Amino acid sequence: MFFYLAKGLWFIAQPSCFIAFLALLGAILVWTVYARWGRRIVGLATALLLIAGLSQDYDRQVLRGEPASRSFSQSRSSAPAHRHHHAGRRRG
Repeated sequence: MFFYLAKGLWFIAQPSCFIAFLALLGAILVWTVYARWGRRIVGLATALLLIAGLSQDYDRQVLRGEPASRSFSQSRSSAPAHRHHHAGRRRG
């Protein structure tokens, strides 16, 4: 039970999902007596999405924890990058 709860909370805690959750919450509040708060939350979520979507620094911060991976062509190549020359052997 704890595993599924943790997975669900981690999904919501990710920045892009959290912003989308804020926008959804604000959209729901717009139709209640808390319409003023709903509009504020939707505005905040929209501003955060614009900042996060247009900011290159945001991408670097999100991807910082992911390891750099080799490209597909490098991972499939089995040939060595350079040739080894044998110094003691001469061809004549």
